[in-house]
Amino acid sequence: MSTYKLYYFNGRGRAEATRLLFTVAGQKFEDIRYEREEWPAHKSEMPLGQVPVLEVDGVKLVQSMAIARFLAKRFGLYGKDELQQARVDAVIDTAVDLMLKFAPVPKGYDPALNCLFNRDATDDKLDEINIPALVLHGADDRMFPAQDAKEWSSKLPKLWKFEIVERGVHQLSLTEPGDEVVAQLIPQFIKETL
Repeated sequence: MSTYKLYYFNGRGRAEATRLLFTVAGQKFEDIRYEREEWPAHKSEMPLGQVPVLEVDGVKLVQSMAIARFLAKRFGLYGKDELQQARVDAVIDTAVDLMLKFAPVPKGYDPALNCLFNRDATDDKLDEINIPALVLHGADDRMFPAQDAKEWSSKLPKLWKFEIVERGVHQLSLTEPGDEVVAQLIPQFIKETL
């Protein structure tokens, strides 16, 4: 049986997709999280001097989406045939595109998505977001009121589901207490919308 160690900062960021894959697959792993002040002492231990890094049986793998593809294949989540695999790749590559698009916060946001992150912006462009959407909102989110999230979500033309996650905070994951509903809805959303 393989052993897995995931190295990242003490946050979700680029390592969260890896954590989600481990959780969905029911696979145990060691989640090694560095505080910012600890990182300089460990940087030289990483192949590219950056994280996330996944160590599998002593071999260190780099690049978050390469790690995600590796685990998806290993855990049987990568698709049964080439067409399904291409769809999984499309989801992964879209996630990368979105991360890159949102990196320069908040300048440069596409106007259609800006309203999702800025309560002062007009939300008249939500109807232009023409992709399936699953909106999960933490009941304990102190940044955005649940009623606002519900109202905005209702304007998405392909809203698959809006769900308030009890005990959920602003950033939901599969690794925190109360996130069981997230673990159930994400695979269901992928299955029904891909």
